[in-house]
Amino acid sequence: MADIIGVVITTPVGFIDIDRSLAPELFDAKAKHAMRESMKLLQKIAQDKTPVDTGRAQRTLRTAIIGRTVNITGVLASPESYFYNLEYGRSVGAAMPPEPPLTAWANRHGIEGRGAVFLIRRAISRRGIRPLHIMQGALDQGMPDIVRMWMKEFDGYPSRS
Repeated sequence: MADIIGVVITTPVGFIDIDRSLAPELFDAKAKHAMRESMKLLQKIAQDKTPVDTGRAQRTLRTAIIGRTVNITGVLASPESYFYNLEYGRSVGAAMPPEPPLTAWANRHGIEGRGAVFLIRRAISRRGIRPLHIMQGALDQGMPDIVRMWMKEFDGYPSRS
């Protein structure tokens, strides 16, 4: 089974106290809306940061919202096993990557022959692959807008006196 790589955001801490000042249904509706918008933004940023060969990695980025009220959590994740390597890279000296996916990649890029694929696999093993930090970068880039979304949804909370 492939590892699922992703990022998780939860209800911002300052907003938890608002639960006491709003009706639970209203808080829940506002929190769900803010989380839905937050996750759409993160998904868009992550898709824009994801390199495109076949577009498969971009298409596998999914969002989910779990829970309600102050326990609401948003998840952006990809079940693709190679997304882990896009996010965190491959360390120098790691085992060579599997042959079939690299053979398919080489064929799409006009590189033919098992010898060439072996050289690519060996180079990846020796040099590693630089991490792209797609999901972490999306979170870092999107966080100021996410905070603004939550502030707008809750009319300036938690800064309101």
